[in-house]
Amino acid sequence: MRPIRWPRLPAPPPRSHRDPVDHVDHPPQRPVGRPAGRRVVPRRATRRARTIAAALALGVLAAPVLSACSATNPLQTAEDYSAADGVGTTLGDVRAVNLLVVTAAEGEPGVLIGSLANDGDSATPVTLTVEGTETTVKVPADGVVTFGGADGQTFEIDSVQAAPGALTTVTIATGASGSDELDVPVLDGTLPEYADLVPAAG
Repeated sequence: MRPIRWPRLPAPPPRSHRDPVDHVDHPPQRPVGRPAGRRVVPRRATRRARTIAAALALGVLAAPVLSACSATNPLQTAEDYSAADGVGTTLGDVRAVNLLVVTAAEGEPGVLIGSLANDGDSATPVTLTVEGTETTVKVPADGVVTFGGADGQTFEIDSVQAAPGALTTVTIATGASGSDELDVPVLDGTLPEYADLVPAAG
């Protein structure tokens, strides 16, 4: 018995590159959990924006406070003040102002420069001691006693045991308000305002 031969079917044509089945334009896939139409901002950028906003708000709130502080406490540089080479202290109603010693050199005679002011309503005796030399003056009520210069009293020191540029000790004592020790500068005649005050060398 002969086998049955079936007729060969023609091969299907190759599929076109523009087959509508394979080239359908699909919309881009959106990540799961991201709402449509919203831009995702990184957490770090969001945190930075919040920090900047908080800083700006704090600056706005602090501005009136700082303005009030400046109004009640003006800057020191805006106030007038007198520059001085010496030092001072306060004992009760008595103020020692701009105290210093002028001498030609270490071991040479010197003079005390400065002033004493009394803000009280009665005269006050004040004792000054420098390098073993002592003097007592009575500062009048609401008055001033000046040392050095053409109109001031003279407080001579026999021998200054500190070189110009160093410090020496001045003791100030009052009867009612105690005493105080000050380290005052020693200067020579290099500065023109003190040149005429330097005692002659011994």
